[in-house]
Amino acid sequence: DEDDVADDLDPAIGAQLVNEVEDHFGRLTFEHALVRQTLLEELSTNKRIRIHRRIAEALDASGDAPIDVLAHHYCEAALAGVAERAVEVSREAAEVAADSFAWDESLALVERAMEALDAMADPDPTLEGRLLCDRATYRHLAGEAVPAQADALTAADIARRLGDPVLLGDAGVAYQGELAMWARPGDEVGLALLREALETMPDEEIEARAHVSATLAHGLILAPGEEGLVAADDAVAAAERSGDPRALQRALLARTWTVRGTLPVADRIEAAERAIEMAAAHGNRPAVSANQYLLAGALMTRPDLDGAMDIYRELLWEGALEGWPAAVASATRAFAEGRYDEAEGLSSTAHGLGLALGDTNDAVRAGQEGLAGLEQGKSEPIDEWIALSATNQVAMSIPGRALRHAVEGSLEEARSALAAWMRDVHPALSNQLRFIAVGPVARIVFATGEADDAVWYSSYLDRFAGEMLATDAGIYGAVDWFRGLFAAVDGRHDDAVELVTAGHRMHEENGLRGRWVLSGHDLGTILLRRGADGDEEAAHALLTDVGRVAEELGMTPTRESVDELLG
Repeated sequence: DEDDVADDLDPAIGAQLVNEVEDHFGRLTFEHALVRQTLLEELSTNKRIRIHRRIAEALDASGDAPIDVLAHHYCEAALAGVAERAVEVSREAAEVAADSFAWDESLALVERAMEALDAMADPDPTLEGRLLCDRATYRHLAGEAVPAQADALTAADIARRLGDPVLLGDAGVAYQGELAMWARPGDEVGLALLREALETMPDEEIEARAHVSATLAHGLILAPGEEGLVAADDAVAAAERSGDPRALQRALLARTWTVRGTLPVADRIEAAERAIEMAAAHGNRPAVSANQYLLAGALMTRPDLDGAMDIYRELLWEGALEGWPAAVASATRAFAEGRYDEAEGLSSTAHGLGLALGDTNDAVRAGQEGLAGLEQGKSEPIDEWIALSATNQVAMSIPGRALRHAVEGSLEEARSALAAWMRDVHPALSNQLRFIAVGPVARIVFATGEADDAVWYSSYLDRFAGEMLATDAGIYGAVDWFRGLFAAVDGRHDDAVELVTAGHRMHEENGLRGRWVLSGHDLGTILLRRGADGDEEAAHALLTDVGRVAEELGMTPTRESVDELLG
């Protein structure tokens, strides 16, 4: 009984081989792991396994044992006839560890569960498939995408062999992970698995269908137009019907992604805050962090740059992409403020931290440095950016070739390149990528004086009036600046002056000196074109200041254009 145990342990405590754990009555720990290991080695394998089983069952019966401790003892006792319970508890412990970003611990627990599965006399192939999906999920989170997808495909093969659409759906979820749509936007394998599972899955599998639908919506973040938002809304509805909190958290995350570039900033903030509240209520820290990241992105567009940067810096994330949001957002802000040398270093740091993002990571760095090169008159980063856009689906979302021609004054080439981009690329873009593209498109339209090919973007901008076109990867400028550029091309010079002035003021208020130079140049140009009383004097005063700041920041093309405008 407990008194006998306490009496037997007292000498060990006195000899400092065992210590009492402070504030935990009845719990003790070995002074050194070597003591524990020595005692274990004195036991025969048979006796050790039997003792682990007795400990596991006693802890299980108590109902309050830490799940990782329970998993350890059941796995150690798997050969004693408790392998099925060992697998069950280990999977649960891995999920708990993942909710605290402990990906390595999750992976180790799944590996132990696989060993326990091997201890079964007749291993269940369905369970093997589920463990492969678990391992794939945690490998993704740890930044091991290639082996993760290999595990998922093996699980899919098992599912097809068994005719199990639920397991097939799990394999599709595992293949996608959290980043597949960003790392390899052209990879349709995961989406195909998810669709195949939904086509064959019985309607009564409500929870499974909800989870697969939520993941499909997440995988359609970059689908053309508003397809992703429609899928996310459907997934949220399905998850709410199922009552499965995990499915609902995933569906809400997909919706928070897909409202970016589709709904105004107030709706984007509301979507993120709802998703954060839901994830926090269930202790899902990775989902909380993912939605906080998207909340910060929404604040960038409000604009509340300081509030957004505070979230990026304090974002709790471990494993793949740890430190990336703060690094890339810092680079973005430095570029927009005209601190180009510092920004290049930050962009390089961010690229090193964002390897799990694959194609998107490369596109972000090339886009940042390409746009900065364009503003400084440096050809090499522009060439690299344009070359990447030929094969990288995220990079091609900005019409870099057309923008380069426009800035360099090759207007016919700019018109032709924009027309080709609108024909070949624009239809395939999601709205959130169009949100990134619209600023450069407006600048090309203003430079060429023709909006015919890109008139869609003029009405698209209206839904974001008063916002900043910005993400963590790029601060492109005030929406009203770009709306004013379209108005100027349309011959509505009074509207153009009012709108570009508002955008120019937003750049100044937020310390975005690089954007201030560009919008000031355009405002001065529009004033000269309008030619109302006082416009010429106002334009000359503004352009003089713009030219001085452009010289200071090294924005050579804009300074040269200002010199031409001033004669």
